[in-house]
Amino acid sequence: MKCARCGAELKVGSIYCANCGKEAQIVSDSSLLEDELLRQLLQEETAPKEQPARENKPNNPKKPKKKKNHTPLIVSLACLAVLIVAAVVLVVVIRSNRNNSYDYQVAQAESCVSDRDYAGAMTYYRRALELNEGDIPVRFAMAEVAVTMEDRNTAIQLLQEILTLDDTNEEAYRKLIEVYAEAEDYEAIAALRENVEDEDLLKLFADYITSAPEFSLEPGTYADYITVELTAQEDCEIYYTTDGSDPMENGILYEEPFVLEEQGSLELRAVALNQYGIYSDEADGSYIVEFAKPQMAKATPDRGTFTEPATIELEGPEGCRMYYTWDGSTPTMDSEQYTGPIPVPEGNNILSVLLVDKYGMVSDVLKCNYQYYPQE
Repeated sequence: MKCARCGAELKVGSIYCANCGKEAQIVSDSSLLEDELLRQLLQEETAPKEQPARENKPNNPKKPKKKKNHTPLIVSLACLAVLIVAAVVLVVVIRSNRNNSYDYQVAQAESCVSDRDYAGAMTYYRRALELNEGDIPVRFAMAEVAVTMEDRNTAIQLLQEILTLDDTNEEAYRKLIEVYAEAEDYEAIAALRENVEDEDLLKLFADYITSAPEFSLEPGTYADYITVELTAQEDCEIYYTTDGSDPMENGILYEEPFVLEEQGSLELRAVALNQYGIYSDEADGSYIVEFAKPQMAKATPDRGTFTEPATIELEGPEGCRMYYTWDGSTPTMDSEQYTGPIPVPEGNNILSVLLVDKYGMVSDVLKCNYQYYPQE
């Protein structure tokens, strides 16, 4: 039997191999042959294979590789970079020039309006105003765009800015009135008119503003009852006061002429209110009703001495009543009323005459001396 490790013959009964000193493992000869054959096969597999013989060819030494020249590429890339930078700078310059060009901004805004890009148009117009703050045409154009966009507040602001720059701009007034009227903001129209004094500009408000009422009597002092008639433009109501208070707050609606039937003074104030709810300017005037006492009566003859019967005729202002006495006392409305010529009584008499007019005002007393002594 042989050692399984080193193949040495083992002695019968040996536990360890005398040759390699390892524990004896008994293998048969056939197993050893199989192991040997296996080792040979493994050696053949792992041995390097022989290369077939190469044909003898003349030795051609390899040519040394030429180094590539990258200079043209670098130059090209550099030129391209320069062109790109130049293009970028050109774009920046063009954009800067456009951004600072008033004409360009206006042209672009007008183009946007043609394309109905109203928001874009407003952006360009605003930039144009930044470049020319006092520009009125651009503000007009912006106001038109704002109206189209139904942005009434912006339109009003722009038109008011125009009037700040030019307070005589008729077109701005006209357009602003149109915007207010479309919104039925008639109070704003009235407020706008308050600071307008130019006659031509005031004509622009004619459709919305009414004139102040007119009085049939000129203010002043009257010695008689007076009747005052108020008139205003068609479709207007008139409100008035006679105590000097504000007719817009305390006014009485005028319906027919009114009569002032008492003495004293009054302050008449009146305004007209049109169909838009806008009050006119105020008309006012002071009226004084002060009745004057009538003049004294006249007697014909105004004195005399008579021996024959005589009569006295009296006359006074129209509408006055005349009362008289012959005893020198002051007449009253209970005294004898004159209706025609009166005879002179006998003796030395004092005729006293008093006039009373239609308002109850009394005249001074007329006194005349008449002596009548009949002849025997």
